[in-house]
Order: sequence, then structure tokens, then C-alpha cells
Amino acid sequence: GSPIPDKEGNFTDLKLEKLIDCQAQEVVTLVALNHSSKAFLEFLDSRGISLEMEITIKSVEPFDNSMVVSYAEHPAETLSQKVCERLLVKRV
Repeated sequence: GSPIPDKEGNFTDLKLEKLIDCQAQEVVTLVALNHSSKAFLEFLDSRGISLEMEITIKSVEPFDNSMVVSYAEHPAETLSQKVCERLLVKRV
């Protein structure tokens, strides 16, 4: 979740929020991970999710806070609340 400086070593003031805190129909860009682990990175890789990827939130399930999102070549992927809490995004 730490910010990464640009090539001149400057940090930009990003207003990051967890994906779980966003609403349906919002478009966000994945910019950082909160609590990354090898298993979590492997999970993201298996789903084709990477940093700087634009993600559209299609819907949020009220029962368990899972989200259906679309990105790249994935028109509808379901992400659990646990995953959505670990993805740090900025609004597009």
C-alpha cells in the first residue's frame, strides 16, 4: 500500500481508497495493494488483475459485499469482500 515515487523521486498525493468502499457503476484504477502476500499475488495473477488496470464495478452484492467487476478481457468477474478490501484504487 506504500506510494511509489515517480522517476524523479517525487510522491504524488493520491487519494486511495479500498475497492470495497466504491459503488456500483463507478470506474476506478487499481494503484496499490493492501496486505499483499504471495498467495494473494498469485490469485490476482490467475485472474489477470494488475496495477494500473481500469476496473468497472458492475454490481455489489448486499448480502456478502462481493462485487461483480469488469476489466480487460474479463466482462464479469466476482471478487469477494476480502479481495476488495485489499485492492487500493483511485477514481477515474
